[in-house]
Amino acid sequence: MKRSLCAISALALAFASALALSPSTAFSDESAAAGEFSPDGYKDEFDKNWLNNYEGTIGNREIRMTLVFYKGGVEGEYFYVDEFKDTLRLKGSIGEDRAVSFDEIAFDGKTVSLFKGRFTEEGEDYRGGPSREKIAGTWQKAGAADELPFSISTYNGTGGTLLHRYAVAGADDDKLIHEMALKFQTAVVQGDRNAVAGQLRYPIKVNVRKDRLRTIRTKEQLIAQYDNIFTQGYRDAIAKAIPKNMFVKYSGIMLGNGEVWFGDDGTVIALNNGRFFE
Repeated sequence: MKRSLCAISALALAFASALALSPSTAFSDESAAAGEFSPDGYKDEFDKNWLNNYEGTIGNREIRMTLVFYKGGVEGEYFYVDEFKDTLRLKGSIGEDRAVSFDEIAFDGKTVSLFKGRFTEEGEDYRGGPSREKIAGTWQKAGAADELPFSISTYNGTGGTLLHRYAVAGADDDKLIHEMALKFQTAVVQGDRNAVAGQLRYPIKVNVRKDRLRTIRTKEQLIAQYDNIFTQGYRDAIAKAIPKNMFVKYSGIMLGNGEVWFGDDGTVIALNNGRFFE
């Protein structure tokens, strides 16, 4: 889905406002300790620490969702891309004949909406269960008569938990990582060179023209090469990325399709701009 820079700026402001609020529906260590996420329900250690990340829609609104599967059950979270509000909690079950359902749970434990769907991809997963690649069905607000279609498809899977999705990269504060990713994206969109340069971890290697890498050792050097590094195509790619629930591996946390990588403290450790030179 393509978005203008103005739209991205508006989304960034909305996300920043959401991060400033108390995360009433977010996961917490306290609620996990209270058993709200059924840690004893997991039968497979691999599943417990594997996040299935999906993209899709509810009605005409774009969403991102993460689900964790265990024997007979599913837990997760999702958010609307156009709002970047607090992450919304999910908990449900897997039924017979490829059926799956989960409820959106408010902070007080009440169900506020219901997802009812099916695994739609033919085939089986590695243990003989239904393929989890695609889920489709209906979403309904609790107590309402109207339903909206929802459909999600896997776009990646990452090691981690719902409480600490970036732990594999050494990060122990997901909120900080999201704040830093948003801060960097916003600075690029707004053309704030000092803010961009101030968030990099030096030295850093980056293309200053096609097929020419240069080691940038200071903030001043980055600013001097800014226009060569942050071409229009590169800035557009960063602007379109979603700075939340990002892909992660041991070496870092990825924004977008790998245009930017963050370290465990949220600083930028890699700028992959080479493919944006003509």
